[in-house]
Order: sequence, then structure tokens, then C-alpha cells
Amino acid sequence: VMYGRGLGVPLDSVRAYMWFSISATRGNTIAAANMRMAESVMTVLQIQQAKIEEQACLQRNLRGCN
Repeated sequence: VMYGRGLGVPLDSVRAYMWFSISATRGNTIAAANMRMAESVMTVLQIQQAKIEEQACLQRNLRGCN
């Protein structure tokens, strides 16, 4: 949510989507709703980038992911 709103961090819809997706796959229903909302204002390329970053983050077991 912080990345999605720019609260204390730069506004970054790609990063917000990435974290929503990670949380949603772990059962967080609010994150799933937030992910769908973010998706509605993102480009296809932004969504693809978020998924790439999500996979990289998961491969590192969430280490070094902002």
C-alpha cells in the first residue's frame, strides 16, 4: 500500500503490484483486491515487469526486496 500511495517511499505501481501479488498468493484477500485495483490503472508492460520482479524476489526468498 505504501508504494501504491507513495507513503514514505516513492510512488511505484510496479513495486506495489509485486507486493500485492506476493501477499495474495499467500492468502491475503485484501492484497488480492488491491492487486486487481492496481492492475486497472497499469499498462501491460508494467504488469509484466511486476511479475518479473516478483519472481526474482521469490527466488531470493524475499531477501533484498524493497
